[in-house]
Amino acid sequence: MGYLESGTASRTCEADKMWSGSDFTCTACTGNTYGNGCSQMCTCITDAQCNHVNGACTCIEQFVDMICDTSDISVTLAQQGTYLVTSASDLALQCNVNLPSQDVQMKWTFDGTDLVNPAVPEDGIVNLTRTNLDPERDSGVYACVAASGQGVNAMTVTASVTVDVQVPAVITEIPVGVNLTLSEDAEFRCSGHGKRIPTLTWHSGYAGQLMDSGSKIQITYDEQGYTLSSVLRIYSVVRSDGGSYSCQADNGYGVVEEDFNLVVLEVPDPVTITQFKAVTAERIDLGWTLTFDGNLVINSCSVEYMYRQSNEAWTQWIFYETVDGGGSMFMVQIEGLTPFTEYKARVKCRNELGYSEFTESPTVKTPISSPDPPTDVTIAAKSDSELLVLWVAPKVVHGILQSYKVYYKLQGERDYGEPNETIGTETFLTIDGLEAFTTYDVQVTAINTNQHESDLLESSYSIMERARTLEGVPENVIIVIFVNKSSTELEVRWKPSLIPRGVTNRYELRLLNSVIGQQIHHHNFTNLESPEDEFTDYKYDFTDLSPHTEYIVMINICNRLHCSEDATDSATTSHGKPSRPRQVSLCNGSDSLSLNCNVCWQEPENPNGIITHYIIEYTSHDRTEDGFDPAVKETGFWMANSYSRNHSESKNTWPSNSEYQISVRAATYAEESDSSSEKISCRTKRAAPPRVTVAPSHVTAMKSKEISSLWVRMNNFSEVNGPISCYEVIVIQIPENTITGSAVFDSSLDPDEEFPPSQVRLYEEAVGNPGIGYVAIRIPGKLFEREVQIGDGKESSCNGQRHGQNKRGADQNTYSGKVYNGELLPDTWYSAFIRAFVDDLDQEQMVYYSSSPFMEPFKTSKDGNSAVTIAVVIIVIVIVAAGVVGSILLIRRSRRRTLAKETEKEENDPYTELSDVRSQSLYTGLTKKEPSVAEGAFSGHDVQENESEKPTSDEKMYDTIET
Repeated sequence: MGYLESGTASRTCEADKMWSGSDFTCTACTGNTYGNGCSQMCTCITDAQCNHVNGACTCIEQFVDMICDTSDISVTLAQQGTYLVTSASDLALQCNVNLPSQDVQMKWTFDGTDLVNPAVPEDGIVNLTRTNLDPERDSGVYACVAASGQGVNAMTVTASVTVDVQVPAVITEIPVGVNLTLSEDAEFRCSGHGKRIPTLTWHSGYAGQLMDSGSKIQITYDEQGYTLSSVLRIYSVVRSDGGSYSCQADNGYGVVEEDFNLVVLEVPDPVTITQFKAVTAERIDLGWTLTFDGNLVINSCSVEYMYRQSNEAWTQWIFYETVDGGGSMFMVQIEGLTPFTEYKARVKCRNELGYSEFTESPTVKTPISSPDPPTDVTIAAKSDSELLVLWVAPKVVHGILQSYKVYYKLQGERDYGEPNETIGTETFLTIDGLEAFTTYDVQVTAINTNQHESDLLESSYSIMERARTLEGVPENVIIVIFVNKSSTELEVRWKPSLIPRGVTNRYELRLLNSVIGQQIHHHNFTNLESPEDEFTDYKYDFTDLSPHTEYIVMINICNRLHCSEDATDSATTSHGKPSRPRQVSLCNGSDSLSLNCNVCWQEPENPNGIITHYIIEYTSHDRTEDGFDPAVKETGFWMANSYSRNHSESKNTWPSNSEYQISVRAATYAEESDSSSEKISCRTKRAAPPRVTVAPSHVTAMKSKEISSLWVRMNNFSEVNGPISCYEVIVIQIPENTITGSAVFDSSLDPDEEFPPSQVRLYEEAVGNPGIGYVAIRIPGKLFEREVQIGDGKESSCNGQRHGQNKRGADQNTYSGKVYNGELLPDTWYSAFIRAFVDDLDQEQMVYYSSSPFMEPFKTSKDGNSAVTIAVVIIVIVIVAAGVVGSILLIRRSRRRTLAKETEKEENDPYTELSDVRSQSLYTGLTKKEPSVAEGAFSGHDVQENESEKPTSDEKMYDTIET
């Protein structure tokens, strides 16, 4: 609220308003102004509220309890007045301001110069840190300056502190220790630096006794700035001045100290003798220690001695040796002295300044000594166990001689055993109980009596002499092995005698036949080669011995004087190779073609051992017309025990058409003999070729006009049972079922059963007759053709003259002569098979045969253009039908008679001929009640041209041929 007094008029303004303008109106101040006419500026900080009437500042909530008026600004320092800090630490100053930071700019000054740019403090605080302080550079006035506001309202306040950097005391010049000789002056310098200036003191000894100036010691000081220097002088040094010293600096901020030494150098003091003792009659041990080395290294010590013998004057001092320095204790062995003699010694030591005075030892007398060793020792061998030793007495006895000891050992051994001692002072001794022909080392000593002690005084050894005993009986050799090498050789191996007891010059070997007790070999060997090493044996081979005979070997070894006892062993020669078995032959009534192969032989003339078994060896070959093929098909053997003289093998498992060449060998435990000189033969007969399982097959289909022939592919037969001599192509006309038009034929039957050779006819006899087989083609075995033509109208033959029986009872005309391969009938069913023949080598007019399966039935094509052919066919059919009907009764009447005859012939002759009548199995009846002429292969199956035409069950059993 404002008011105005003017003359008699007055006016009061509302709160927060002031007079303004010429019209004295009440107006509220704006911006950062207050007072009459809003002419004054507020000094409030940012965000504080300014009273526009009186300019008072009101803090906002976040500045509660803080000053908001810049005119009230103030700063304070944590350090006040003069602040002492050492150069070894860091300077850290802190300044605090009472205004919020955003309205204040603060800086640091040093002696009026800004150190850093103005900055806004954090939380009213600003710090200053300085490191590596220097008393000259960093001592001065540090001020904290704070500024707030702008223009006429700008406010600046300052707080300051005086910093004085102090330096701890240090020794800048360190005194150096010195080595001085007696009476020299010593001078040491020491300087201390610090802020404050330090004090310097001198101390002596390890206890650090404070030193002060006097008649012998002078201490001076000199101060320059913050440095204080001092000089310590010690005049005319003596041994007691030597030792440890120190210089100490102290300025209240630390105490430092430097040590140094004063060494006073002198010649050594006389030594102290600690030992002078006669250890032996010829040696005195001298020991001494240093008392004071003069603070220098002892370079050496000099030892001298003198002596006197009984009732004689002392000799002059005799230099003995110079001992190298190093250490404080010394020991010298004075050797080469004379027994029973008085000695004394003296010692002086030297450093680089000179020798000490001599120190003399007490007098010592050496004791009685042992005598000198005997001399001129000689040795002679008395026997293979004794040596005689002789010697000369010692020249110097050094006492009363009592006896001698003789020491001996094997050459090469290290130590002696218990010596032999003489009784008295004789100068010879016999050593016994020695090994024969053995070298010994011998030495002799002399013994004195010690009058004052119980110990005996023994001289040193005499010069070693060496001798060998005479030769003795060698120990036996060691037989390592005595074995047979063969039926006529024995090998003996032995190791030489381990103790030959001399120079061995020969071995004696004797061999006895233990069966007859006779010596058969006696050998003396003087030039056997020595084994290469100790692991190799001597060996000798006895030859030309009897097989399987026991022998005894005896071996001894001899030197120039004696031979050892015999070492013996026994061995038996091995079984030898027997001679061939004798008189090998076929026996027991057998011949080469018997069912069994029976071989006999006689024992070898020279068995050369026990016959353990016999080996019957064989090779098998193919038989040929003139013998056998040399090529071997198989080799093998059979075994027979030792007491057998024959062997029998069944031929059941032997291949046909084979010849076995057989020989015999004998065997002992060691070897087998050569094969017998005689060889025998066992043979097997030829047999029918193995059956082939593949039937002949068509080569091409028949064309309409090709009605008279057919090409057929054949399969050849194996010749394992003998070479094929002839092939036959046998053709059968098959009856046709008149109802179905199919062939009445079972191709699974055996052709050899249905059509044995005796029932096969020629073409002229079989054409137009169903069920009768005929030979259409004959081919020699060596001219086998893969494809043949049935019905080509040609003749063929095998050119053979085999008129005789065959394995299955072939007739007398088996594959002999020519055959005609006539044309096939049109529109007719046929089948065929192949038959192969093998000639028997052992029986004249005997052949073997086997056949292929039936070829699948085939039908020749019709000839539609030939009326003559049709007429002929019709006539043939009528004739055949009439013949079949007329034959029914004849077949039925003769069947039993024919079968009875055939049975009788088979029982009487295994190779009987079959009758010309067909086998019963080939035919069936023409009606259901009457048997047909087309039985066997022509029953049971119809080979149809049309699969849809099926015969009835009755037709399968009885197929009727209708005209």
